[in-house]
Amino acid sequence: MADKLAPRHLTMIAFGGLIGMGLLVGCGSAIHRAGPAIVLSILYAGMLTYCAMRTLSDYMALDPDRGSFLAYLGTSRRSGEEFVCGWLYCAYWTCVIAAEGLGGGMLLHQYLPLPVLPTALALIAAACALNLQSVRLFGQVEFYLTMVKLVAIMAFCAVCLGAVTVDLYHHGRQILHDLNGIDLAPFGIGAAFYTVPTIMFTMAGAEIITIAHRETETSSQTLSGLARLVTVRMVAFYLVPVLLILLILPLSSVRPGFSPFADTLAFLHVPHGKAVFDGVILVTLLSCINSSTYIASRVMNELRTHDRDRTGMAPVSFASCIMGVSAAGGMLCVGATLFSAAAFSLLLDVSGYITIVVYGVISLSFIRFATGRALSPMTRMRAFMALLLSAGVMSAVIGGDERRSGLECFFVLVLLLSVCRVGMGRLGR
Repeated sequence: MADKLAPRHLTMIAFGGLIGMGLLVGCGSAIHRAGPAIVLSILYAGMLTYCAMRTLSDYMALDPDRGSFLAYLGTSRRSGEEFVCGWLYCAYWTCVIAAEGLGGGMLLHQYLPLPVLPTALALIAAACALNLQSVRLFGQVEFYLTMVKLVAIMAFCAVCLGAVTVDLYHHGRQILHDLNGIDLAPFGIGAAFYTVPTIMFTMAGAEIITIAHRETETSSQTLSGLARLVTVRMVAFYLVPVLLILLILPLSSVRPGFSPFADTLAFLHVPHGKAVFDGVILVTLLSCINSSTYIASRVMNELRTHDRDRTGMAPVSFASCIMGVSAAGGMLCVGATLFSAAAFSLLLDVSGYITIVVYGVISLSFIRFATGRALSPMTRMRAFMALLLSAGVMSAVIGGDERRSGLECFFVLVLLLSVCRVGMGRLGR
């Protein structure tokens, strides 16, 4: 038990992977795209995530001996869906490593004369070194780093709520009059759908708790319950700060690629507020890279174990997987920096599409598995809701003209993995 993760570590690892650049910086791009309609995007993404997590929980309760959620991506082990979606999910967390590394490089570049790319690679290397230490040490470090993030967000909400309350007390009637003239969807309702993948980049990921099943003595059902709890809390941690930002910060002052949290504190003239919150963002980046490296390496190890069983490949250690995902994240940083001017936004979009599709596959797998079983109507409805919400947002994005580059990268990745699956299937015969 000395090198096992406790439930509190698992919860903080989940929050550590969820609360990163996507929330503290990426929501600025989302607000810029959708305006106040971002609230609809958050509620849509929250409903999708909650239904998917409840479906996963029901699935694990009906068939508790499979292991982590990766085993529930198909109706049977070693299925094509499990292979493609599993490696897509590993790619998702590798994209997170790259995105957070680039974010850290850009943030430090504002204060120190450090080039962005080498700084990003150094942050990824530091997270790799920490993950190569004991699991217990990793869990302890991540617990305290994530605690700093949670306290900072709650403090931000308290400051903003105080400012809104004082403003309402002194100028209540004028504020209510001004609110009547606000266009809640200045870029159209469609913009809310196009923004959902960006929101999913941050909000999704509670299922990562189940990936640590080999390194904890907590049961599968307890792990799935923790995943549901983290989902509900994450919706609150996203929705409340964004609502406060919308109430305080003028829409014209929201800048893509910059933190609306820090800009809001600067707008309120909080002494040193922007510099302090930039420090919090740096801690957030370190925590998120740390968590993402852990998650991606565990996903890769589990997938490689399945591939070894199928093809007879040599076993792979956790250390090799940690170094592998760190190297892949570093290469993504290099490629994104050299070939794309909008590298950060592209990584956010591709990651969001992966999450939406993976959640849809989990729901579809459960619907097929539950056929002919005696289940409550609510259980079936949640699974169908998760599937419909996943299909709805993907259909809107595919039918629209926006976010095409991220969508094209996603489909190329799916095609490559499908070809690999066919090739490995022939190798295993």
